Amino acid sequence: MTFQDIVDFYKNDGVRGLQFEFARVKLMSDKSNPSFPNYCPNSLVRKCFLYYCVRGGHQYRMQERDIYEAAELLQNNNIHRGKYKDFDDLYDDVKKVISPCHGIAELTVYDTALRLGSYLGVLPNAKVYLTSGGLEGYKRMTNKFYADRMLVIDRTTIVSTFPVLSSLTAYEIEDFFCVCKDFFEKANNTGGGVNSRIKPAAKCQQVLKRKKNNLHDYTDWYIQRIKQGICVTHG
Repeated sequence: MTFQDIVDFYKNDGVRGLQFEFARVKLMSDKSNPSFPNYCPNSLVRKCFLYYCVRGGHQYRMQERDIYEAAELLQNNNIHRGKYKDFDDLYDDVKKVISPCHGIAELTVYDTALRLGSYLGVLPNAKVYLTSGGLEGYKRMTNKFYADRMLVIDRTTIVSTFPVLSSLTAYEIEDFFCVCKDFFEKANNTGGGVNSRIKPAAKCQQVLKRKKNNLHDYTDWYIQRIKQGICVTHG
């Protein structure tokens, strides 16, 4: 596979996980949705929505009490009602509010801000926020080490290094680095272009098959839960 092949996979398939995340946020925040009474009483809609904004697939190891505490703080500070000019301000407020909670690290802060940003209409635009899997993918594709646990990089800087990513938004670029990291060898700081970092063809095909199967399973799970009227927040 080439770097372009990997980007094409992301555009055609890989991005669907992110799209479903945003769809779940919309579903949880839309009180007019006729399915709501089946899986979440209206009095709990806001709490349930904020709970999901803290909890996602990345947070499966977190304790319920820590997630609930973070959701309470978000609600008490009216973050979901904020008038934000851009994602940076939202991210800073989310970090200030929930980072004191036990078990909250950089990834949960970013995930929470991203979900709330999709609800408030302020998604990352000029800057790419990289932590955890996204940062690991960036390390592998640039073949460089970074001591920081969170990097915030101008989108234009990343696109100048990877021009083929120019059609992706800032938040899609972060997601691309996370979703597609397994196609690349781990960084070793020995140089070499991005295509030289891609794993052998046979291993890439294994990665591709696994990722497509995971996306298929996730899509089926999501659609079935909605059809059955089951709360998409706590699953």
